[in-house]
Amino acid sequence: MKFFLVTSTSLIVLILIACSSFIKNKNEVFSSGPTEEEIEISKLEKSYYLNDRSAFSTAKEKFTKDFPNSNYKLFIELLTSRLLFQDNQFSQALEMNQSIQKSAYNVNNKIYYETLFYSSDIYESLGKLDNSLAVLVEAEKNGLFLSDRVRLFELPLKLSIAYARLNQNEMSLNYINKTESGLKEYLSKENHSKKTLSEIYFEIGAGVPSPALADYYTDAKKFSLIYKYLIYCLHFNETPYSEKSKQQLILQINSLWNQTHDGVAIATGDKIADDRLRFKKLTDFSRILNSIKLFEPLEDRQVSTNQKEFFLFIDEIQNKTFNEIYAQYKLTPPTEESFGHGIFRGNLKTEKIEAPESIEHIENKKQ
Repeated sequence: MKFFLVTSTSLIVLILIACSSFIKNKNEVFSSGPTEEEIEISKLEKSYYLNDRSAFSTAKEKFTKDFPNSNYKLFIELLTSRLLFQDNQFSQALEMNQSIQKSAYNVNNKIYYETLFYSSDIYESLGKLDNSLAVLVEAEKNGLFLSDRVRLFELPLKLSIAYARLNQNEMSLNYINKTESGLKEYLSKENHSKKTLSEIYFEIGAGVPSPALADYYTDAKKFSLIYKYLIYCLHFNETPYSEKSKQQLILQINSLWNQTHDGVAIATGDKIADDRLRFKKLTDFSRILNSIKLFEPLEDRQVSTNQKEFFLFIDEIQNKTFNEIYAQYKLTPPTEESFGHGIFRGNLKTEKIEAPESIEHIENKKQ
């Protein structure tokens, strides 16, 4: 009997210990959600991607006060450097970028190589194209330290643009293919909401173009690679990304239009030569607009205000472009070379632009 009592007592103790352990583990599971620090850094990051400077500044000040010794300090500095870049404060952005790299070199490989990656934009805008390509190549070699988003499609997209600038078309095409396959891989890892997809597409479309080069053919190549992502974002009708994508599209298209015009293109001093250069740019610009028109929703589809406004803008600027082109023909007799552009209204054809396989979930308006 005594043995039985001891055994029972031991059993009860073991049960209590087990229950206590279970409750502890259960509580750990319930408390395994994001910490307050992670929630706050998420808000700060969101305000950055929404380009809400006021919200970012407020969130940054609050985060720094609440978590003065946070491991996210270098990450916040990286976002700040990106905002300086977006405000065309390139020297300040580069100085902060290099400071982050110095601090992170032996401490945080992930921050170091992502900061190195983003320095490519700054070098490009400063006209240091060799430096820009060099850091992209270095970042690619250390891709395992980059986030999936950067490694899978942002980095190859920037490399494709860099090689296109050097007229290395084969290399450029190779990286375009890597961009599309990388995006497909990234999206296949998990189901993404329309909101998340809108964020991704807006980030690609708004993040790639350089605000500083002002070279028509370079910017036209870059825009031709990324404008579709902004249009997908526009069609998702997600607030606030649809509105922002419309604004970005109009901003970038107007920039290209301006580069075919007054004082943006460097004049040679030879009026005939200048008119010819302008004519070629206008015809190229018109073909881009024709391609964009392929994405216009059918008339029997429900269309948002942002979609209506954007495609109305496309119609207006295309008509302006046609008028400019026809004016060129009126001023100077068409030559055999100019007829080769096939720009007459009756000969115009839209380029076939297909959505990449990585976004098969997006409705094909031509079906």
